[in-house]
Amino acid sequence: MTTQHTETFDYVVVGAGSSGATVATRLAERGAGKVMLLEAGAPCERDFWVQVPIGVAKLLLNGKYVWKFSTEPQSQLAGQTIYWPRGRMPGGSSSVNGMIYVRGEPAEFDHWAELGNQGWDYASLLPYFKRLESVAFGEEAYRGRSGADPGVLGGGGEPQSIERRLY
Repeated sequence: MTTQHTETFDYVVVGAGSSGATVATRLAERGAGKVMLLEAGAPCERDFWVQVPIGVAKLLLNGKYVWKFSTEPQSQLAGQTIYWPRGRMPGGSSSVNGMIYVRGEPAEFDHWAELGNQGWDYASLLPYFKRLESVAFGEEAYRGRSGADPGVLGGGGEPQSIERRLY
């Protein structure tokens, strides 16, 4: 039996990973219209192995949590392929990364700007990084104290899944 939905949306965001969830949230916050966020994977936030950092070892090989992709054969690696799992749940690959948060090296962002990518220098991106964080450590000039997600670096108490925030 096929169920037909007649509800319409102004925006359909496919994939509730880090980027998709952020885009959908920003559109909704701005009142840009009706937003639908689609995610193929099931909510898994209560699964034990999703909640503990060491769980990454179990998650990355389990089709319930990841899409088991591999790269095309790489000529630089004598034709070998590389296993490239991608997250299959709200939060996407960020949900299966061992709970690691890394901003990136400031010089790399500055290099992007030098190549002509205006607005991609570290100083321009810093406010967006800080907007994510709610942490008590590091210099306030570089770390967010009251970001939208108190769970990003654990400074605001119990981490919150993207699923709890959006639904």
